[in-house]
Amino acid sequence: MNDLGRRRRAGEEMARRDFLRISLGASGGLLVTVCLSGCRDASEGAGGSAEPAVPYRLDAFLEVDTRGFATVGIPVPEIGQGVRTSLAMLVAEELDVAWERVRVEQMGAEEEMGPHPFAGGSWAVRGYWLPFRRTGAAARRALVEAAALRWNAEPGSLVTEAGEVRHPDGSRLSYGELASEAPGALRRLRTEGSFDPQTLSLKDPGEFRIIGTSRAHLDTPDIVTGRLRFGSDLRLPGMLHAVLARCPVYAGQLMDWDDTACHDVPGFHSTVRVDALGSDPAAPYSVEAVAVLAESTWAALKAREALQVRWDDGPNTGENTSELLERSRRMVARRQETFREEGELEAAFSDADVVVEGQFSAPLLSHVPMEPMNCTARWREEPDGSRLELWAPTQMPLPAHRIAAQVSGLDEERIDLHVSRAGGGFGRRLGQEYVAEVIPAARSVPGTPVQLVYTREDEIRWDHFRPLNVHRLRAGLDPGGRPMAWLHRQAGTSRYAFREGVPFGLSEFRAGTWPAALVGPHRLEYGLVRSNLNRGPLRAPGLNTFAWAVESFLDEVAHAAGRDPVELRLELLGEDRELPYDEDDDFSTGRMAAVLRQCADEAGWGRELAPDRGMGIAVAFTFGSYVAHVAEVTVDRERGEVQVERVVSVVDCGRVVNPNGVRHQMEGGVMDGVGAALFGEMTVEGGEVQQSNFHDVRLLVLREAPAVEVHWIDSHRHPTGVGEPPYPPVAPALGNAIFAATGVRLRDLPLQSDENRARLRS
Repeated sequence: MNDLGRRRRAGEEMARRDFLRISLGASGGLLVTVCLSGCRDASEGAGGSAEPAVPYRLDAFLEVDTRGFATVGIPVPEIGQGVRTSLAMLVAEELDVAWERVRVEQMGAEEEMGPHPFAGGSWAVRGYWLPFRRTGAAARRALVEAAALRWNAEPGSLVTEAGEVRHPDGSRLSYGELASEAPGALRRLRTEGSFDPQTLSLKDPGEFRIIGTSRAHLDTPDIVTGRLRFGSDLRLPGMLHAVLARCPVYAGQLMDWDDTACHDVPGFHSTVRVDALGSDPAAPYSVEAVAVLAESTWAALKAREALQVRWDDGPNTGENTSELLERSRRMVARRQETFREEGELEAAFSDADVVVEGQFSAPLLSHVPMEPMNCTARWREEPDGSRLELWAPTQMPLPAHRIAAQVSGLDEERIDLHVSRAGGGFGRRLGQEYVAEVIPAARSVPGTPVQLVYTREDEIRWDHFRPLNVHRLRAGLDPGGRPMAWLHRQAGTSRYAFREGVPFGLSEFRAGTWPAALVGPHRLEYGLVRSNLNRGPLRAPGLNTFAWAVESFLDEVAHAAGRDPVELRLELLGEDRELPYDEDDDFSTGRMAAVLRQCADEAGWGRELAPDRGMGIAVAFTFGSYVAHVAEVTVDRERGEVQVERVVSVVDCGRVVNPNGVRHQMEGGVMDGVGAALFGEMTVEGGEVQQSNFHDVRLLVLREAPAVEVHWIDSHRHPTGVGEPPYPPVAPALGNAIFAATGVRLRDLPLQSDENRARLRS
């Protein structure tokens, strides 16, 4: 639980006369708290006064203290996407407070978390764009009302600027001077019925002073100096450290173990059984394990080496990625279940002048966040019952809280969850098994904190992998080389295979609008390849392999028709119109065409290049945003090696809140995508993951990093996401650039596999 939440709980225990609370409704309403005692001290403030600052709650997400500092509670976990900065900018803009006087605190699993309190789906700024602006506007209204009462003035005659309310006669009152009176003013407005947070007047974009300006990430100084503590940095007095021993085969069952030899390891404490979680023993949410507890991580690791465990390898010894890939290829050779169909497809193919076919594959892929999974827990026995405290670098606080309740058997009210800063996520921390796994260890030593950590080998072998899949595409072209029939058949290990009532192809075909719906007659088919291997969402899930196949094939279609790849895409997009996409978005052909045109222009598309150097373009629509990349590569034919020289990127993500943040997310997405496209692959044999660390999980290194140029389209639309959209078009842009440089079409990821390098050498 964060400080805001902790003070809320403390406030609920205060005497009624010391605590005033008004709720204006669950949907975007205000929580107003006047904290008259028990509040934190603050040593910083105007004038260097030693007098402690007293904070006053003006909303579930906002406090203003008596020194004029605004503290914004951030409900979305920070995993490197800069959300703590961008969300604070929304509040600060409408509050009219100086940016230098803004502070942020991470929320835990609180009651009032807003519409999307998780890091996933690129929802943060998009989901809180209006709620957080309303938070700032409501607080500003309260401060103005408080000043009007002081001056006996009309609120409409007063203005705010840089943390002050200003009177026409030149008088000024700082927010700090008004902080204690603002909650009461807001309460009166509510009582009088003259205040509705949903209809607050928000600033016209022309008045923005913070939104749209580049702001350095608030956490950067602490990251650079090492003051910022990630989940694995947490140290508590008397803390024990834990690692898990698991069966090498996924979902293997624990028979028994002998920790006699562990007692010879200095610092060893104990071992504890960890049960599997999930209804299917062959595909559990988390696997059976033995937790090894010690006084240090090193001692725990050495004791794990000495531990004698007997396993039953279980039902998954037949899992092999080579066999899964072959099954997928066989399946796409014949008709599969129809996911979507429009028009008379077979007739359209019969009328086609030319038919082009292509088949593409993508392997299992690991997330490889910089910080492996970890979670710290403390089980306490108190007079009124057991309590559990957790420190988790999770992307989803509320599910983590619920899973902790499920595993512990405690009511959620008896579990305090602190959300730690996470060293990367990319979807990996949407799973919460590491939260479940630490609880038995902590329960075995009441009162003693226990920190569970995954080693890099644990992290790689026990990841939730991006599904493996194969795509077979077929396009019928008219005499002008324009597609007039489109078949996209896909088979793979869908991440939705474990979800009851969810179509298997929903994730894999989420972006089916482009280009199928623009061709005319089309059919999308999906075949599920049954597998118990652990799968999960990875950055732009489903869309990243979809884009790889579709954008590579569109490039192939263009070359087969003798058409320029940009020109063909623009012709398909046609006039500006919106097509149905999903419950959150429509697909705008005009917006996609705009990023495509600008990206081609910025990259100098069509200019003459040196031998063995080529440019490729790709575009994608992901979570409401449009991104195009032009990749420029050089291929060393003798070695079969690809050097990515340059990537030019254009994004339309609606209104840009923090240009600095958008640039960082685009650059990071490109780098992540380049490394995954060139090298990313996980293999399984006999149910065992074959890779274990950076020696066989290849990441992009500094000397291989391309220059990245980021551009965005100015827009007045509400903002959409930037964390995931840059990732999907990277791989096809690279593949298309390699074809332009060499005439060799690479159809299987990773692009620098031994087979692909041999093709480039030949």
